[in-house]
Amino acid sequence: IDVTDSAGQSAHAAIEVSVKNGDGSGPQARFLYPLPQAELCDSALVRLEVLGSTPASLILLTDGATSGQVSSPALGLNELSWQAGDLGPHVLTMVATGSDEKKLQTSIRVGTVDEEPCDNPPFVTFTGPQPGLMSGFLIPLSALVVDETQVADFSFNVDGLDVDDASAQIGNT
Repeated sequence: IDVTDSAGQSAHAAIEVSVKNGDGSGPQARFLYPLPQAELCDSALVRLEVLGSTPASLILLTDGATSGQVSSPALGLNELSWQAGDLGPHVLTMVATGSDEKKLQTSIRVGTVDEEPCDNPPFVTFTGPQPGLMSGFLIPLSALVVDETQVADFSFNVDGLDVDDASAQIGNT
């Protein structure tokens, strides 16, 4: 998915649809927003996705110090507010702890900008199909797109082609 806001900032999200059988132990989690290496305002809404099993706790660290916690983490989308504290690069780390005490930790590096007015890049993620699901030849695509200003352009792509072009190409193979 590619999205561009009215300020010309863009975002991209991709999923791979395939069958994957996990062992069912512990939560699986990832950052949805911000993206690695993103340049953010001094505050942003951090979005985390949890798959597998529901974590007992979900904690956000900024440069090694606790900066937020999701009070009741759930499967799917979890959100929390983030304050940079100071300008410069930061390492955001998410720690998801399962009910079995197994921990998953993942980190990304982000930068902060000092601009007035400051406008964070748009957020985009697939809402369907879910990764790992396959439902035949026609697969409906859906997404969540959020921006602080206004979305100016939005398109789905399959293997680098707009969906209309990709549908024609897939239909002919």
